[in-house]
Amino acid sequence: MKSTEQLLAELLDREAIRELPRLYCHYLWTRDPERMADLFTEDATICIAGMEDYAITGRDKLAKVFKRVNARYASQPFIHNHIVELEGPDRASGYSYYEILEQEGSRYLAAGYYRDEYRKVDGQWKFQSRKVHMATDFDRAPEK
Repeated sequence: MKSTEQLLAELLDREAIRELPRLYCHYLWTRDPERMADLFTEDATICIAGMEDYAITGRDKLAKVFKRVNARYASQPFIHNHIVELEGPDRASGYSYYEILEQEGSRYLAAGYYRDEYRKVDGQWKFQSRKVHMATDFDRAPEK
């Protein structure tokens, strides 16, 4: 049986990890690519499922890509159903589901989920990797 201290530590870790996708969406809304990139480890990777050859690796490169995305798309992402699996004191994985609307909120643009790997660095949880799985995207209707 886990001690109260262990249970409390797990609860705090889960909440810190759940905050990452929420902040990711917040910084996308507020167009803050530097703070978005700071949610990732120095050697983090992000990619789209099926397009792994085009993965972006490294916090500096991520910040540049986030800046281009912020300039091109005026979107409002919503994050849901965050599942976290603690794998050790400094490693975890999880899923979070997203929907994206236009800036005015009048048009549905995309939906899917992120498959994330997290790592605790200097006492702070960060994204180690993020894989985007799209059920719909900007140019395609939902799959049946």
